[in-house]
Amino acid sequence: MNRIKTNISDSWIFKTPIAHRGLHNITIPENSLAAFKNAAKHGYPAELDIHMLNDGGIAVLHDDTLNRMTGKNGLIEDVKTEDLKKLKLLDRNGNPTEEYIPTLKETLKLAEGVLPLLIELKPPCNYGLEQTGDFEDKIAENMKDYKGDYAFISFNPHTLRALKKRMPWAYFGILVGNWTKEEFDDVNFTSGDFDFIDCWDRKLSCEWIRRYDCPILCYTIKSADEYNDAKKLSDNCTFEFPFEPQLMNLKKLTSDNRSNE
Repeated sequence: MNRIKTNISDSWIFKTPIAHRGLHNITIPENSLAAFKNAAKHGYPAELDIHMLNDGGIAVLHDDTLNRMTGKNGLIEDVKTEDLKKLKLLDRNGNPTEEYIPTLKETLKLAEGVLPLLIELKPPCNYGLEQTGDFEDKIAENMKDYKGDYAFISFNPHTLRALKKRMPWAYFGILVGNWTKEEFDDVNFTSGDFDFIDCWDRKLSCEWIRRYDCPILCYTIKSADEYNDAKKLSDNCTFEFPFEPQLMNLKKLTSDNRSNE
C-alpha cells in the first residue's frame, strides 16, 4: 500500500512512549497478542520483533532461540507457521500461558487502526551480514494491504535499506547499541536511508549520536529515573515492565524536552 510520507517529527513515533514488546507484565508474556491488546487498551504504541520461519512465514518473537519464551529447544527460523500455536509462551515466572508465538499477520489484524507498531527486523541467522532478499520480500508481502501506522527498526542497515527499496513510503530507524563512533560512522547515516536513530539509553550522551538533525528514539526505559534522564536527550522512548509512564504521571516526551543541542 503506497502512502504519502509526512514529516517524521509529526508522526506517532514521537508522540507517546512505546511499549517494548507490547505492554507485558508478570502474567502477560512479551510479544504476545495479549501484550499488544493491553498496549492498545492503555493508549500506547507497541514495539515488536519479527523473524522469518522455515516456510517463509513471519513470526513475532525477540530471541533467535525458543528456550527463554517457550521452554523448547531450537531456533525460531526452523519452525513452520502451522506449529506456532503449539508453542505456548511463558510468563515471567516461567509458567505456560494460553498465549502462543503470533504471526505478523495475526498481529497486524489485531493492530490495524488501534495500535501503531514499531517493528524490529531480525534477519535469519544463516544470512551473511549483507545478505538480503527473501526476508524483506516476505515482510513487504505481509504489509502490502495494511492500513495501520507502523515503522521499521533494525541493527542491520542492509536489511533496512533492502526493505526501504520495497516500501519507500515507510519510516526506517537505525538501532544503535553499545557501539563506538567508528561503528556508527560505518553505517553511513548521512546517506539519507534512515529517518531516525533508535539509541540505547546509555549512549544518548555521546555527541556523535546527537550530531545529526533528526529525531532520536531511545530504548529501553525501566524506571522513572531512566525516563527523566532520557527525556533530556531524546524525543521519545520505548519502555518496559515494571515501568509505565502513565502510572508515574509523567508527561509525554517531545522534541522540546531535548537539551544540549
